Amino acid sequence: MIDSAKQSLARKTALNQAAGNEPMNYLRSMFQVEFFASIANEWFAGSFNTFSLGFTRFDRGYYELLNQSVFFADLYSWDGNETYFYQTNIKGKYRARQSQWNAMGTETSSKWAM
Repeated sequence: MIDSAKQSLARKTALNQAAGNEPMNYLRSMFQVEFFASIANEWFAGSFNTFSLGFTRFDRGYYELLNQSVFFADLYSWDGNETYFYQTNIKGKYRARQSQWNAMGTETSSKWAM
């Protein structure tokens, strides 16, 4: 779990270095310039979409977007084993799904919070 801003920054830096200059390793193919903003934007628009795209690119040999998606799930867990996934509809209304995970990465409970 990410338990401090210093660790978060170090992990973000490591993710950027691992992704390098390959556009397919980034959510919006904008390299490191908008790394955090790009993922945060998509996270709140549709968290599951970040994982879906991550798996699609993983199958094509681009692994870093999936790592970045896990980073955001971890970031929003606030050092716990729960995180929120968001879904925004065409009218801009959103809802959040609270998901709890165990150490093996298996979802143990889930509910729509809003």
